Amino acid sequence: MDARSQVAALLTALAIGGERDHDGDGEAEIASLSLVVEAGASADAGAPAVLVWVEDRLLERDELGPVLEMYAADLAAEGWRVRVERASLHRGDRHQDGRTLLALREELRARAAADPAFAGVVLVGAFPEAYLVRNVNWRKKTPLTVRRGTPNEKTFRDAVPYLRTVPEGVAHTCDLVLADLDGRWGELYAQPRERLPTVTAVFPGGVPDRGGITPDFDRGHVTFEDFFHVNDGHLDVREVLGDDDALTGLHVIPRDGDSDGECAPADLERPNRIARPEISVSRINARGVADDLEHELALLTAYFARNHAYRTGAHDVPHRPASLAHDLRSGYGVVTRASSRWEDADPGSLDIHGKPTLDDARDWFARPAVLRTIRAHSDRWGSQLEKGKLDAKVMRRLFDDGVTGNGASFYLHTGCEAISPAHAERRPWHHSDYGRANGAAATFFFGDGLALIGRAKVFYDEPPGFCEALAAGKTVGDAWRGTFEIESKAASWREVGGDIGRKRTYFWSLLGDWTLRLRAP
Repeated sequence: MDARSQVAALLTALAIGGERDHDGDGEAEIASLSLVVEAGASADAGAPAVLVWVEDRLLERDELGPVLEMYAADLAAEGWRVRVERASLHRGDRHQDGRTLLALREELRARAAADPAFAGVVLVGAFPEAYLVRNVNWRKKTPLTVRRGTPNEKTFRDAVPYLRTVPEGVAHTCDLVLADLDGRWGELYAQPRERLPTVTAVFPGGVPDRGGITPDFDRGHVTFEDFFHVNDGHLDVREVLGDDDALTGLHVIPRDGDSDGECAPADLERPNRIARPEISVSRINARGVADDLEHELALLTAYFARNHAYRTGAHDVPHRPASLAHDLRSGYGVVTRASSRWEDADPGSLDIHGKPTLDDARDWFARPAVLRTIRAHSDRWGSQLEKGKLDAKVMRRLFDDGVTGNGASFYLHTGCEAISPAHAERRPWHHSDYGRANGAAATFFFGDGLALIGRAKVFYDEPPGFCEALAAGKTVGDAWRGTFEIESKAASWREVGGDIGRKRTYFWSLLGDWTLRLRAP
């Protein structure tokens, strides 16, 4: 059997079959994976391979079949080897999205082991997402009140140094977990509802490097469920007792070196130790912004038609950037880095900043541009503009009025929690409330999106080198993966976000099709 036949036989064995119960608990995470269509060059040719998993619910009707065949043919025409597969997953009452995601990750690990040219996966429809919880030993200096509401309440009106270690949900969707094939994510997963401790310890003379004893502190807990715990805030806490055995203080010892538990050995050798993806992952999921299944299928069909038109050059989208910013700096200078042709471009009405209104946003969307950035204070449901919110209802109205629907755009969305699905903390991925009316998804589907990179955390940063990678002709997936390479080479995490901002690349994930490139006309 030649190399091509061996790879094909192994992939067939992996892809077509029955249930997968990866953790052996008697409840299968994957019911089945079955081939829908494949296309492209032979494995012997060394062509890169892309896998497309399609949610089984979407294939119960016939609308997507021809569209997926067209998509596979488009990828094959560009030199990809393509497998489109139907994915049937666990939909039980127990909230175990992370467990199902880990099962999918094992499938991806098997594909990569069988095929060195395996480049990544596109998820079409609703799939489980990784919820990332992280804590760090955060050294702060602000005014502070400890033991609030108790007889021992104490207030420091002037800024005082203290150590704060509080687990928090930092990414309600983190596709790094799927894409990092050699990381130790399975060891970080917790399915049941758990309480994690919190500590705030005040040190007026400065937080000692090796910790110390303080009489001024707070202790508590926060609760999480179905999460991956990146614990970069290991802390030894010992109670200090007086002569009568009454609690008089805490002996707090930060263990900053006992961190990075998700990182593979190669990641730990980098100056800034962060996990890095080996493959690209992106999602094309319209369920949260669709009225019903028929509308959802219509949005997906329109997306793949737009994708096809862009790839084949049939879509005459203006090759120019655009920026919309509210109460934040313009991003026009950032997106111009995606093409040498844009360095001296006159932004004119494509660069809107200051305090734009919804009417200004309407005018902005009416001017087609191939690369757009949106910068505004945001949440899961939209971005705040002057006297209004750019949310799913507004984007739907722009689409219904014909303002959008004629373009094709890549998006860089820096809004906080822009891609975070609603109710991810307490609802499983298949619940009807999960991800409902997400603002970034609405912008993507109703705003002529091709691909969108967005953040799932309240933080303020840019994906480093993203636009520069697009300028170099790399795929959107390569540009996303490149951000991890850049930040891993920083001298330390203090240079790329500091205590609370460390590993900030984990907050960014992709909507749309990661195989696309920004092409010059």
